[in-house]
Amino acid sequence: MGASRQLLRSVIMGARGSGKSTLALRIIKHFQLKKFSSGDVLRDNMLRDTEIGVLTNTFMAQGKLIPDDLMTRLILQELKIFTQYNWLLCGFPRTLTQAEALDRVYQVHLVMNLNVPF
Repeated sequence: MGASRQLLRSVIMGARGSGKSTLALRIIKHFQLKKFSSGDVLRDNMLRDTEIGVLTNTFMAQGKLIPDDLMTRLILQELKIFTQYNWLLCGFPRTLTQAEALDRVYQVHLVMNLNVPF
């Protein structure tokens, strides 16, 4: 019997505009990873006018962040699609609560935190 292959679970964190997506695109060119962006998921839901998309629009119109429970539920549900792939999360988690929820479900192997001066 061969050794089982462990899937790589990785995260890029950083402030808005710090270059997370740009770096993620460069990384996935060289490694067999699926990029998973929380912003892309939110924009997709807003375009499709889903319940979460409508809620997202409401929060954003008020200048508020998406609540942790809503964001976590959305991302963990979407990640189920990637169970057989190595993945790179981009923009999630943003808070300790989100990180703890992710940690309960997946073992994350690598976290990159982009610390870009203002």
